[in-house]
Amino acid sequence: MEVENIYSNIQDNYCNRPGDQDRDVNEKTLPVELMNSSTKATNQNYRRRCLALSALCFGLLCVFLVVTVLVLQIQISTERNMKLSCKNTLMEFNETINDIQANYSQLTTEKDQLQHRFNSLEAELKKRNSERRYHFSDERKSWSESRQVCRDRGGDLVVINNIEEQRYLSSVIKESTWIGLSDIDKEGSMKWVDNSPLKAMFWIPGEPNNAHGIEDCVQIVSSYSPDNSWNDQPCTEKRRWICYRFDCQGGWVTPEAILSKAPYPYLLPGRCTDRCPLLWVYVYSLDRSATRNTFGPETENQKQTGAQNRGRRRWFMRITVCLLLICVFLLVTFILLYNQLKTERDQMKNKVEEKSKDLNSLNIKCKRLIEELQKNLTSVSLKKLELETNYRHLTDERDQLQTSLTFMSRSLLEFETEKKRKRCQKVWKESDRYFISNEEKSWSDSRRFCKDCGADLVIINTEEEQKHISSIVEGRVWIGLSDTENEGNMTWVDNTPLTKGFWNKGEPNNVGDEDCVEFMSSSEPVLDNWNDLSCSVERKWICENQG
Repeated sequence: MEVENIYSNIQDNYCNRPGDQDRDVNEKTLPVELMNSSTKATNQNYRRRCLALSALCFGLLCVFLVVTVLVLQIQISTERNMKLSCKNTLMEFNETINDIQANYSQLTTEKDQLQHRFNSLEAELKKRNSERRYHFSDERKSWSESRQVCRDRGGDLVVINNIEEQRYLSSVIKESTWIGLSDIDKEGSMKWVDNSPLKAMFWIPGEPNNAHGIEDCVQIVSSYSPDNSWNDQPCTEKRRWICYRFDCQGGWVTPEAILSKAPYPYLLPGRCTDRCPLLWVYVYSLDRSATRNTFGPETENQKQTGAQNRGRRRWFMRITVCLLLICVFLLVTFILLYNQLKTERDQMKNKVEEKSKDLNSLNIKCKRLIEELQKNLTSVSLKKLELETNYRHLTDERDQLQTSLTFMSRSLLEFETEKKRKRCQKVWKESDRYFISNEEKSWSDSRRFCKDCGADLVIINTEEEQKHISSIVEGRVWIGLSDTENEGNMTWVDNTPLTKGFWNKGEPNNVGDEDCVEFMSSSEPVLDNWNDLSCSVERKWICENQG
C-alpha cells in the first residue's frame, strides 16, 4: 500500500485505456460516495499495473547492462590474452631473429678469420707482414697532427712493446720520428695512445728529462743505438711519424628493438556518444487542482499524502536520471574500449606481418651467406694447403741460410780477431806492459782500442807507478779513471773505487760535464798532474797489459 500511495497522484497517459475519458464524464454525474469507491479501486488497479511495468523495464535494463558489462569484460580478457599471445609470438620471433643474427655474425666472424689466416699465410710467404702494418711518413708535422693523420687512415701512432719491433723500426727510419708515447694527460706518467702502460723502455741515457718543462712527446732518434734511441721533445716540433694499422674484424650490427614501445592512441571520450541511443522517461503528474475539481475539496489526509507523493516523485526522477547517465556512460565506455582493442589488434597484426617478412628476409640472407662461406672455405682450404707447402719449403731454406749465416759470422769474427791481433802486434810487444798511442781519440774510443788488443786503459794505484808513468809520458794522455757511471764517484775501468788520487790543484771540478780523467805532461808536479775533462775530447792514451 505504501508504494501505491507514492504514485497515488500520478496519472500516466500511456496507462489510460480507451473509454477512460467517457468514464470520467460519467463519474462526474454519479454520487460522490460511489464515484470515490469505484474510481479509487480502478485507479489503484491501473497504477499497480503501471508500477509493475516500470519495474519490469528497469529490471530488464539492469540485466541488459550487467550482461553487457560481463560480455565486455570477457571480450577485454580475450583481447588481452590475444595481445599477450601476440607479444609472446613477437618475442619468439625476436629470439629467432637474434639467433639468426648471431649465426650470421658467427659466420661473418669465421669468414673474417679465414680471410685473416689467408692473409697471414700469404704474408708469411712474402716475409713482409710487418711492413704492411706500418706507414712511414715522408713529411713532417707536430705530434698531434701526426696522430690525427694516422687516425684518419684507420690506425694510430705506433706502439712499441718489444725489442724486436724497436730494432726493426730503428733500422728503417733515417731521421727523428714521432711514436705514440707521451705524458700529455699526466705529467711524468708516460702512456701509449691505446692507454696501455709503458712496459719496454728504450731511452737515451739521461732521458726523459722534460727540459724546460715542455717536453711531453716521444721520438726515436735515428743517430743513436736502436736499443737506446727514445727522447722526449716538445709536441709542437715538426717530425716525421710512424703509423700502425690495427687489425679489426667486422661484426653484425644489432637491429633496433622489434616491438614498438610507443603508446597506443586512445579515443577521446565522447567521440562517438552522438551515435548512442537516448532513453527518455516520461513522468506524467496529475494537477492537484484537477484532482481537487474531480474529487471535491481535499481532506487533511489527502494533503499529507500528496506532499509525501511529491517528495517520492522527486527521488524517483533523480534515481531515473542517474540510471540513464550510468547507462550512457557504460555504452560510451564500451564503444571506446572496443575501438581501442580493435586498433591494438590491427597494430599487432601489422607488426607480426612486418616481423615475419624480416624473418624470411634474414633466412634468405643466411642461406646465401652459408653458400658463399662454403665456397670460400673450400677455396681457402686449398690455398692454405698450397701456402703451408710453400711455408715448409721457405722454412727449410731459412734454416739453411741461418746455418750459412752462423758459419759466416763465426768466420768473420775470427777474421776480425786475427786482424786486430796482427795490428796490435805491430805496435805492441807481448813483453811490454804499457803502450802509449801516437794518435788521438776520445776516451771511449781509446778504451775500445785497448780492449781490442787484450788490454785496458792504465790503472794507477801507487806513487811508484805514478812516478814511472810520468817519466815515460809526454803531453796529455787518457787513463782508465772516470765517473760516467755515477757522477762524483770516480772508479777505475776494472770497477774498483779510487783510493788515492794525484789531482792537479782545484781538480776535479767537473766544469762543462767533465767525467773522464787525463794524465798531464811531466811539466806539472809528478804527484799532482791529474785533471778531469769531457770524455768527447780527443787525447792520446796509455794502455796497460793486464796479463
